[in-house]
Amino acid sequence: MRALFDSLLCNCQVEDLKVRLGWPATDDLEAPFQDWFGVSLRTVSRLGHDAF
Repeated sequence: MRALFDSLLCNCQVEDLKVRLGWPATDDLEAPFQDWFGVSLRTVSRLGHDAF
């Protein structure tokens, strides 16, 4: 859930988001995010950036 909110608030790359979340650098974050929320991290980030 934090990945969702952080990707909305900060326009950061996936690798930077992994560091913010404490996600292991070698693990995939984009695929589980897509499975959980049905949308890509890039789309959420772009939507958040366009909203502000």
